[in-house]
Amino acid sequence: MRVLIVDDQALIRSLLTTLLSCDAHLHLVGDSRDGLEALQVAADQRPDVVLMDLDMPRMDGVTATTKLRRLLPDTHVIIFTDVASTPTKAAARQAGACQVLTKTARAVQILSAVRTCGAGDHPAGGGTLPT
Repeated sequence: MRVLIVDDQALIRSLLTTLLSCDAHLHLVGDSRDGLEALQVAADQRPDVVLMDLDMPRMDGVTATTKLRRLLPDTHVIIFTDVASTPTKAAARQAGACQVLTKTARAVQILSAVRTCGAGDHPAGGGTLPT
């Protein structure tokens, strides 16, 4: 399963890269610092799953998710955010995200969400894992 990480914080990108490397079935195809860069990388790499930060410079995660889902409808997006409020979850679902996770999610939850979304096994309109 091909995964793209999108987050403006280098530490978060590094931690997620390390986490994904623990699963032999997950292959990191790139990482991006913002939504605009993510669209370019996704167009080139065609990931199955994108872990997308919500708050980023140049283009936020909701806008990037909307554009990405139009560009690559078979690519699944997991919104990764500091706070998963009800409006955040609604905006993420509206944009086409399959799940919303907080950055406090445990490693097992993140890996499970990537596998589940990548397999296309998620509720229509998105869902949320408990954190």
